[in-house]
Amino acid sequence: MTLPQHANTQLPVTTVRVLPAARRQGVGTALLRATLLAAKAAGRRAVRGARGVPECRSL
Repeated sequence: MTLPQHANTQLPVTTVRVLPAARRQGVGTALLRATLLAAKAAGRRAVRGARGVPECRSL
């Protein structure tokens, strides 16, 4: 996760990738939850994610 310090400081930038062999086992969900907790602890109010269509989720 990258936490911008000057521009767009409210939106951390992150990528969660899971190897095909580990998919459908909750690994991606656990990684995303850890990322959300870290972003919130850093004072960020939202994250932006994309899977085809960008979404924004409030913390």
